[in-house]
Amino acid sequence: MLVKGTIGLGIRERKPVTNAGRFEHKAVKTWINELPKANVGETSRQVYQLLLDSNQLLLSSEQRNNLLSNTNDIVSYISAGLKKHYVGQSVALNDKQQKVSNFSQALDVEVAIGYKSIIEDLIVDEKYTSNLLVIAVNACLYYFYKIQTRCYQLYRDLPKGMWREIHILYQLAEQNQFHDKRITFLDTSMSIYGTYKNILLLSTINPNQMRQQEISQIAEALPKVSSKIKLSGDPEADYDFLVNLNSDAQPFHSTLLSGEVQASYRGFSLKETVNQLEQELQHKPKDQRILGLTNQSQHHVLSAWGDMTTRVFARTAAEGTMRVSVGLASSHFLISETLYGEDFETGELTGEKLIDSLEGSLRDAVVLGGDENEMVVPGGPRKTNTEWNKKKNSPMLKEDSMWDSLYRNKQTRDTQDDTQPYQFIEKAKEENTSAYNYKDATIINISPGGFCLMLDSPLPAQTQTGEIIGLLEPTDDEHINWNIGTIRWMRRKPTGELDLGIQLIAPNGLPVRGQLRTSHSNDNHYQRCLKLPAIESIGQPETLLTSPLPFREQAKVRLQTQEGSVDILLKNEIFSGHSFKQFTYDVLEDDSDGDMSSNDDDFDTVWKLI
Repeated sequence: MLVKGTIGLGIRERKPVTNAGRFEHKAVKTWINELPKANVGETSRQVYQLLLDSNQLLLSSEQRNNLLSNTNDIVSYISAGLKKHYVGQSVALNDKQQKVSNFSQALDVEVAIGYKSIIEDLIVDEKYTSNLLVIAVNACLYYFYKIQTRCYQLYRDLPKGMWREIHILYQLAEQNQFHDKRITFLDTSMSIYGTYKNILLLSTINPNQMRQQEISQIAEALPKVSSKIKLSGDPEADYDFLVNLNSDAQPFHSTLLSGEVQASYRGFSLKETVNQLEQELQHKPKDQRILGLTNQSQHHVLSAWGDMTTRVFARTAAEGTMRVSVGLASSHFLISETLYGEDFETGELTGEKLIDSLEGSLRDAVVLGGDENEMVVPGGPRKTNTEWNKKKNSPMLKEDSMWDSLYRNKQTRDTQDDTQPYQFIEKAKEENTSAYNYKDATIINISPGGFCLMLDSPLPAQTQTGEIIGLLEPTDDEHINWNIGTIRWMRRKPTGELDLGIQLIAPNGLPVRGQLRTSHSNDNHYQRCLKLPAIESIGQPETLLTSPLPFREQAKVRLQTQEGSVDILLKNEIFSGHSFKQFTYDVLEDDSDGDMSSNDDDFDTVWKLI
């Protein structure tokens, strides 16, 4: 059971030690050296039990720090070993994978509880100048950053009370003026100021709109950005984001502030960083950029850190259910079945050269976990010391109402980076159409631009951000419309259901199949595509929705429809996600295959040059 300590940190109830020798420095070091590291499962069990036992005992601050210092490396080793079970897997984790992800989180939580116990004990003893306090606060924020990153990767909210504890730790360091003191922890130079800014920045990138690997990559690279950002309490400064240190909430955009900046607020501006990222996007390749991001990911971060945008359409609460299909191939198959009675078989889809990119990249799939326990369970307070935040000249912190976390919808159309194509699952030898099924979704709210839907388990394996979703909508005249959209964001509820933010792309998608026409067209297999009607209200002509590979601008494609075949030229890529591209196109006059070759792939004239 967790109780609140002196300054509000969640720690375990503790009792006197009966076997103190087990937790001595040499004994712990010897015990760790003898762990069966080849057996990650058994090692994990023993290390977790050691941390759990020690957190329930009254150890001295020095003894507890020695124990945690000895276990930090093995905890990192375990985390790396367990990560493969829930990162890069299908969104529909099985029970084992969910338990592994929950255990990984619990392991880091126990280490954080250990460091919080040290902090609470030092505060009770009024050891504000102790170097051990600096170490413990740094280490605790380091593990909070790990927990935060994993929560975002699993599309969970942070545990209740965690933001408040993060702010408490920063206040403690700032008021006692050791927040910018650097230490070496796990062979990395860090400061409380730097880690706190990393945590704040990671929460502002709209991570529920991103994929696992992107979140992890940004989390690792953020120190290069945060080192150039200043956190200030000046009420007259021009901020992009503000955070209320008295709240249990993440930063919010300054345009959402009603009233004046209070003494408990800290703010930061990202204008210089945004300018730098925009310049990088124009002039530098991925490996030379400060965050090392692809064009699409960099566009996303710029959208999140740029000027606040307001929603064009208001949401309207709604009730009822809607049948949906997740994935381009699944939607194509089910639309064909709905319109024509069965999936039409014009053009071969199977073969070793068929890239199964139609359902997106499972290597980059987001992972959803189970319930998250609360970090703090109210309990009896210990000795209080209300003087800890009055010792310096920083602005006093006052109790203010907490700010709600507001969702900001970004309707930007990012361009996919073709220079670094997403990695796709191995080539399929046979398409598994038995996996293409309808899913009933509960309608939460609607707007002219999209829907908020809720799905419950079991989830389709291809459920991930940037994926195509088909929405089956019966009409009054007993006809059926298939609206086509894309998953913009996802959020896991504590009860296990998944909320999806759907951005509509076009109504009445029609199934077709596309073959890239090159000098080796006979080796190019047909892939499932959707032909989307023109949208006259915005001046958009007919478009074609394809998988990301191998289609590109200026490519020539043969379309197979119910009526026959037609050759087209893909023109402008107007929208893309991780698992699709949308092109305008021109219909070409009937021509021979010899004239349909794409310049990039036509080697018929190269032999004379060799």
